[in-house]
Amino acid sequence: MTTESTPIVPSNNVADNVADKTESFDAREKRAAIAEGEEKSPEESVDLDKDYAAAQAMSQGTLSPKEAAKQVAPDYEVAQPEDVKISSDEDSLPEEGVDPADYREMARDMRPSA
Repeated sequence: MTTESTPIVPSNNVADNVADKTESFDAREKRAAIAEGEEKSPEESVDLDKDYAAAQAMSQGTLSPKEAAKQVAPDYEVAQPEDVKISSDEDSLPEEGVDPADYREMARDMRPSA
């Protein structure tokens, strides 16, 4: 007795493989780029055994605070925010002695129907 079976072929459509239809546009684009080979999958760069061992050591309290900070530090440089002054003299409020009628005239120029 022979039975013919249809081979299971994975879908080429990335959206068909997505179980959660509520994922963001960025997540769908990332998934598509990984599927097309444009980007590496994050799983390829993760060492689960190393991470598990580090988590065990941290939960048991056998690591010093310095060692723990070193283990959770990112492998890449994280940019730090800079203070930027965004105001100028033009942004400041007018000094006393300004005629409010000037502002009404400006408002009429912007919206003549008012």
